[in-house]
Amino acid sequence: MASFLNIPALFPILFRTAWLSAAMMGCWGTCPAPAHAQIILLTRGLGALWKMERNMAKPEQPNHQDQPSTKASSFAKKSEPTVNADRHPTDNMAWWLNKAKEGDPTAQGWIGYCYVIGQNVPQDATLGAQWLRKAAEQGNREAEFNLGSCYADGQGEKQDYVQARQWWQKAADKGLPSAQYNLALLYQNGMGLPPDQEKATHWFAKAAEGGVPSAQYNLGIRYYRGQTVPVDKDKAFYWWGKAAAGGHVIAQYNMGIRYLEGQGVAQDNAKAAQWFEEAAAQGDAGAQYCLGTLAQDKEDLERSLHWYGLAAAQHYKPAVEKMEQYAVWVQKLAQDGNASAQEQLGIFYLKGNYVPQNKEKALHWLDKAGEQGQLQAQLLLGILYEGQQGVAPDYPKAAYWLRKAAEHGSADAQSELAQLYCYGNGVQQSYPEAASWFDKAAKQGNAEAQYMLGVLCEIGQGMPEDSAMAVAWYRKAAAQNYPAAEYRLGHAYDTGLEVSEDKAEAVRWYQKAAEQGNMDAQYALGCAYDQGAGTAQDDAKAAYWYQKAAEQGDMDAQFNLAVMYDRGQGMKPDAVQAAYWYEKAAEQGTPDAQFNLGSLYAEGRGVPKNEAKALAWWKKSAAQGYERAVDVVAVVKKEGFAALPLGE
Repeated sequence: MASFLNIPALFPILFRTAWLSAAMMGCWGTCPAPAHAQIILLTRGLGALWKMERNMAKPEQPNHQDQPSTKASSFAKKSEPTVNADRHPTDNMAWWLNKAKEGDPTAQGWIGYCYVIGQNVPQDATLGAQWLRKAAEQGNREAEFNLGSCYADGQGEKQDYVQARQWWQKAADKGLPSAQYNLALLYQNGMGLPPDQEKATHWFAKAAEGGVPSAQYNLGIRYYRGQTVPVDKDKAFYWWGKAAAGGHVIAQYNMGIRYLEGQGVAQDNAKAAQWFEEAAAQGDAGAQYCLGTLAQDKEDLERSLHWYGLAAAQHYKPAVEKMEQYAVWVQKLAQDGNASAQEQLGIFYLKGNYVPQNKEKALHWLDKAGEQGQLQAQLLLGILYEGQQGVAPDYPKAAYWLRKAAEHGSADAQSELAQLYCYGNGVQQSYPEAASWFDKAAKQGNAEAQYMLGVLCEIGQGMPEDSAMAVAWYRKAAAQNYPAAEYRLGHAYDTGLEVSEDKAEAVRWYQKAAEQGNMDAQYALGCAYDQGAGTAQDDAKAAYWYQKAAEQGDMDAQFNLAVMYDRGQGMKPDAVQAAYWYEKAAEQGTPDAQFNLGSLYAEGRGVPKNEAKALAWWKKSAAQGYERAVDVVAVVKKEGFAALPLGE
């Protein structure tokens, strides 16, 4: 094994951004836009927790590009520490804790980080800060930064910007870009020290050179404004370009405006659109609106409606006004036979956007659009006739429209049509036909189809049984975070299905699926914690995941949760809760639960004593062959309740 001391001190850090005060929130001006594009730019400010807000502003106000970003850097997210990934993974907390106790700063920093955010251990910010201090006092720069963040956030330490600055300064001096950026913000805004714009520029430049997009953006602002540096718009756009390439949404928007207006470059709508699309993909309503305008200039109704609609959904006022205007125009075009307009008008009526909601009119216009070959209309009609959105189920119609869309290559329609063949809804049941359509959709990357194809491969329906191929499809769908596939992949590792059995890897996949609400994974994860299989045994976590699955109706989880309440396993004993969950499981036919519920009624524990109900539940359990229930019912019939050793 490699020497531990040679391991780079790299571990993830997290910073909660609520600590910056309103004093740091700037105001955006507007940037005049070409009249032909009809772009309306909005003022921008940073609200609580850095949620982007926009307000209307007059065109003659200052250019919105010159407002600094004041969002603090997150805890510097780097690679997690590794020694031997097979022997000492980052969730092997016992190993890391031992190394931390031996005084290793990397381990101390990792343990501190985990306690601060509650990763792999119960969250305890105070204990986390203590471990971070141990590592920081040994000069570990990430720990120095994390400890500063604890002070800034008031997490594990009393909020103290002076202390935050001191620790960030240490990390910044060691070259940690995230610390350099946060230090620049403190100097810029005078938190924990007097404002000093020269030093702010210095540290923004350091962090920008270290690749922090927000620092690159702010440095660009300073060159654009001439704030402590000579005005240099070429350098401003240079740094904004860096920030934009790093994913900074406002920088991406600004680069779009640069090419749209030809600021220092040749005017280029295509390049403007590329940057707007980057920002729009991150949900920037201003960029979405600009894309709508560019599409409108090209008389591209579908794309303009798409982008205006996305911006309007965020209550972006110019887009809302544009959509209201479009609604009138779309109705006229639809009546004149324009297929795109018919499709859009159907969607408007379906959602009640810009016209009164009317499902009959929605179906009417979608039908007209679908018959003209509009793919989205065909897909929507297929889904609606499956009984969605309050439309009465009509599976033959659903199959008709889904087939049209599927034959036009819609992966979603192919997957939906395959489902109809699986269950024989609106078509003759045919697993081979289902497999064929799932295969078409799966090869287009449809995660649901990949999962379902895996299921059919595993059980040998519609295709030869092939567990290896099933796992391969599960893996593809799981890579897209499809919860059911994540669960099945976890189950494969749990049972050794075409992979080497690996309980820890099973738990990892169960966790992913469980966190997305998959009931089976929640139950499986509860079992893993209950049994200590692939993870440390933990009654509290077992109960937590059993509860999650139980609330979704999993009868085994309901029974196990009831047992834990009954025994006080991982919680205080609670006979009332035990009875509640036994009953839930018993009503679903779980014989163990029926027997235990009968016992609670016989004893009057958690429920009023009631021998008739006790016997009734025991009989239900006995009818399923549960031996203890069979024996108890026989004793009661022969000798009565007095002969039972209740409470033992």
